[in-house]
Amino acid sequence: MSGCASLSGEDGLDTRQLAVQYATLRVIADSDSIDKGLVLERIEQARTILDGEQLVSISNILDQVVSQSEWDGLDTLDKEYLTLLLLQVESASVEVDHVLDERNRVRLLTVLDWIEEAAKRAG
Repeated sequence: MSGCASLSGEDGLDTRQLAVQYATLRVIADSDSIDKGLVLERIEQARTILDGEQLVSISNILDQVVSQSEWDGLDTLDKEYLTLLLLQVESASVEVDHVLDERNRVRLLTVLDWIEEAAKRAG
């Protein structure tokens, strides 16, 4: 089963994909501090971590995203959008505090693909 298939609803609709991509586009459109380039840079960093040979947990990845995003400098709306995206990423991994197995790694990479796709479409 592919990562996309494992995240789709029973009816085949990728409602999670729509939510992730909508939130990504809103963050980029509405934020003064987050732009398309930054999102694509963070995606690449996350993929580098996931493709590395070290053991990775989702909590480590999320901690890095938050620390590199200058979280305290974001306005409330940006924090809400990013929180939604992070929750979607977190939901792609069933065991948040455990090392990602291959299935969950694929699921997480699928969510990153959705975010990247939306960021590339952003104006």
